[in-house]
Amino acid sequence: MHRKRLKKIVCMVLTVAMIGTTFVAVPAFAEDIQEGQNTSEAQTENNSAVAGSGSAEAETPDKASVSSAETQSRAPLKLSAKPVTSDAAQNMPGQFAVKFTGTWMDPAQQKKLTDAGWTLTYELKDQNDKVLTKVADIADFVYKIQDSETKYKLVCTAEKQGETAQVFESALLGGYKFLSAPTGVSVKCPKSDNNVTIKWKKVSGASGYLIYRTTSKSEIPAKQTKTISSGKTTSYVDKNRSGKKTYYYYVRAIYKGSSNGSSYQTASEPSARKSVTVNWYLTCGVRTIKWYTTTKTSAKLYTSKTGGKSKGTLKKGTYVKVTDKYPRKLLNWDVPKRIYVKQLKDGKSGKVIRKGWVRWNDCKTVKGDVPYSKKLDKNNDWTKKVKEKWVNKKKYGSKTRYLIWISQYTQHVTIFKGRKGHWKVYKSFRCCSGKFQQPTPKSKSFTIHKHKMKRTRLTKHGNPYYYTHLSFFTGGDSFHTICWYEGTRRVVKGMSNSGQPNTRGCVRLDEKYAVWIYKHIPNGTKVISY
Repeated sequence: MHRKRLKKIVCMVLTVAMIGTTFVAVPAFAEDIQEGQNTSEAQTENNSAVAGSGSAEAETPDKASVSSAETQSRAPLKLSAKPVTSDAAQNMPGQFAVKFTGTWMDPAQQKKLTDAGWTLTYELKDQNDKVLTKVADIADFVYKIQDSETKYKLVCTAEKQGETAQVFESALLGGYKFLSAPTGVSVKCPKSDNNVTIKWKKVSGASGYLIYRTTSKSEIPAKQTKTISSGKTTSYVDKNRSGKKTYYYYVRAIYKGSSNGSSYQTASEPSARKSVTVNWYLTCGVRTIKWYTTTKTSAKLYTSKTGGKSKGTLKKGTYVKVTDKYPRKLLNWDVPKRIYVKQLKDGKSGKVIRKGWVRWNDCKTVKGDVPYSKKLDKNNDWTKKVKEKWVNKKKYGSKTRYLIWISQYTQHVTIFKGRKGHWKVYKSFRCCSGKFQQPTPKSKSFTIHKHKMKRTRLTKHGNPYYYTHLSFFTGGDSFHTICWYEGTRRVVKGMSNSGQPNTRGCVRLDEKYAVWIYKHIPNGTKVISY
């Protein structure tokens, strides 16, 4: 009897003990994850939005509901995808690439898991959950992508004693496109103006280009000299230089796109380095006017200015450069019978194909290459720096404290003040110089001699007109005002200050400028006409 009771008591005790053991046995991963979440829940609100282009934040973690084989939890995640640097993209021309930056998970949380014996595995997957590669270190992770349509995500998985659980999964991220480095780069610097022209071959898919200039051949500069905003542009003229130096140029192609709703820009590897030496202070950016015309009909090309022997015919519309060898300066409205021309292969820039004489009447109006549309600065003139360097390096002197320069190329008159080697720009204004058949003389030996007079002439239709405040710099050429019909202040058509060469050799100015020269510039002042 007593044995039966004792046996029942023992059975009850064993049963209670087994039940108690069942209630306290909880999988270790759940405990590790729960502790990690407790430490990071306070940070979840701050981590829910990540700054940066293309950033992707994991969702706020739910409270863990853990069962031994199906345990899943999400940890706080700071993660973003950015374009890889040009170095990382060096061997990926024409491809896409993605670089992930940021924090995988809270470090304290990660330490809790690893200390508890969990092994963490990081993998890159596509939108279809296909594993593409395992990732060891986010700081150095770059993945080449073959197209721009596929999206990518990073997944962290924990494993311990046969149990597997997903710790976090990032949002889907897109890739970034990279281009091939530009090829066929060339740089040239003509002595006529010393502007460096850079050319390169078009890069497929480019949105634009970056131009780099440096005086060091050891490395490419960090900041570009010029950004070209069109992928169709394949040349650039660099004017912002000074001094006698050797310059080195690089070109990069840029691509502008969008990923994850954010815009981005990537740059290709730099092109091969190209160099050019600029002797700026010797030849300077200053040059004289050149004359061009087009044949208005089929024109014979003669071997001399008076003979009847020809060496071919120029087609109608042929573009030619006209030299100033002939005619000499003509009087009144006379015109030359023939002019000496050079046929150019590709307009103004082409090499000379043939030379010879053509009839004046076979050509359209001869025009100078005055840069009406090519603005040298806001006033369509050489900059102060160019002007001052040019006259001072040329060692021009004057008997007075003034020096005058007539720039026939830019159609400007510049007044300098100072002395030889130390001239400074004092005033500058637009003018009209002589036309082709009656050009303004080119020399550096003129001096001002003023006469208080009014000059009256006749137009080609016999109408009298006049101009005033003549400041002569040759025997018959002077600075003077615009022209008015006799007895009026009505400007004669075509005789205002248009900034184009159309006088008979004089330099026509707006009235206030002609008056200023007449009143303030003393006789004996040197005049340069170039």
